[in-house]
Amino acid sequence: FWALLLDPTKEVCYVHFAPPCGTASRAREVRLKSGPDPKPLRSNEHPEGMPGIEGINAERVETANTLYEFTASAAVKLEALKIPWSIENPKNSLMWLTKWFAALKSSSVTFHACLHGGQRDNLTTFYYGVGLDLSSSELFCDNPHEHLHWCFSTD
Repeated sequence: FWALLLDPTKEVCYVHFAPPCGTASRAREVRLKSGPDPKPLRSNEHPEGMPGIEGINAERVETANTLYEFTASAAVKLEALKIPWSIENPKNSLMWLTKWFAALKSSSVTFHACLHGGQRDNLTTFYYGVGLDLSSSELFCDNPHEHLHWCFSTD
């Protein structure tokens, strides 16, 4: 990434990030009708990871944190280089509460994805920087159309 970004023979005009939100999803707080509930891996008090998580869940949180730290630091570098950038995640993602995003100085916009071509009415937030004004994207659905239903898979 850095080699491409800093290569004087390349002209980077915009960078968009969509870090995975699985470990930061509040869907992990939803109780299931049957079967074991998913364990929350983060919380408002512990956005970088719950104390005592182990094994594969600890690895997943650590990997996601590495991506979150990289993404936030890349946004800072892009801002300094005056290259437009944006970062996407669900509005209620615990990713936004991590120390890396809490420290990131940026503008933000929130909207229902269904009003931008998505099939569900999920609230999405974009942080964005230099050279962008995404404020006109802030649209909220009043349900005038069909949405795909939310469902949980046991797979």
